[in-house]
Amino acid sequence: MSFLTRVPPRQPSRALRKFSRLTVITNALNIAAELSSTHFEVIRTGATLRKNSFSLVGHPAEDLLHDLNADIVFLGVDGFDPATGVTTPNVLESRVNRAMARAAQMVVAVRDSSKFGRRSLALIVPTNEIDLVVTDANLAPEYVSAMAAAGVTVKMV
Repeated sequence: MSFLTRVPPRQPSRALRKFSRLTVITNALNIAAELSSTHFEVIRTGATLRKNSFSLVGHPAEDLLHDLNADIVFLGVDGFDPATGVTTPNVLESRVNRAMARAAQMVVAVRDSSKFGRRSLALIVPTNEIDLVVTDANLAPEYVSAMAAAGVTVKMV
């Protein structure tokens, strides 16, 4: 079972198509729509729609997520400062993403290298709660070192 949040581009949801059986939990309407043509069980959280990100946020989504367990969560994040953690500009979205991270056994942050060193308004989870970062090959060496020191694996693609 996997969680998918808004992860631009939608590479993780496309990569999941190689699986024949999977349960995907998402608060992102665009990801749910993309996976609707698969044989996956797609669980969409309910709540208030954030129109700019097509994600559902709020207490109903958080309540559902507190009752679920997942193997892995892919977090699309707006900012990643190794000293702080992964962040987003929306407080409600940070709460839903945090609930996803806490319900998952593995937390994967997916973001291009331009987002590193940036902090947005709301913390999702601190760096030490991230297991893997997937980013592009332009990530500065000092960020790779900082994440390695925090026990975070970095995969540059």
